Amino acid sequence: PRCSKEGYVDRLFDQSVGNIKDNVVFLEHGICPKCKVNRFELIKAKELIFRNELVGVAGQRCISVDALVLTSTGLKTMGDVKVGDILTHGVVSEVFNSGKRPSLKLTTRHRKVV
Repeated sequence: PRCSKEGYVDRLFDQSVGNIKDNVVFLEHGICPKCKVNRFELIKAKELIFRNELVGVAGQRCISVDALVLTSTGLKTMGDVKVGDILTHGVVSEVFNSGKRPSLKLTTRHRKVV
């Protein structure tokens, strides 16, 4: 908040993760990594309002490492995609491999599968 680029979050729309990380300083466990101010001090100084906090989730889910994706240099498997690669919807700024997780198949009483 205090160490972020002034006014940036007020105009935030359709920015890349890298651009957001370049302009916004996120609290780490409630403390600014740059100036060391804590969340309580920011709220007390009226520099942070809880409703303005951001929880962002970006990316595609449930895609295997051997799935093919189109990059600017041709087809690659997801396992070969690296930071800086250009995909059809933007530039890769972070790569996470959370591994395989169990999933559930739920069927509602109206026979809809979720």
